[in-house]
Amino acid sequence: MSVKYCTLCQRQVVPSRRFSVVWFLVWFILGAGVGGVVYFIYYLLKKKQCPICHSKTLISVAKVIPSNN
Repeated sequence: MSVKYCTLCQRQVVPSRRFSVVWFLVWFILGAGVGGVVYFIYYLLKKKQCPICHSKTLISVAKVIPSNN
């Protein structure tokens, strides 16, 4: 788990992906089973986002907190 800084809500967060069971079932039913696999691959490739505001503008915490050199 890597902590990132969300530029929108200005907090340190652990980025995550949101899996939608509804979209999985829609793709599974419409794609005769293959669509479910397509959605699962899409889920794995989807960019992680802020769990609070769902923004994808996440940066490294090191860029926000200055080091004491």
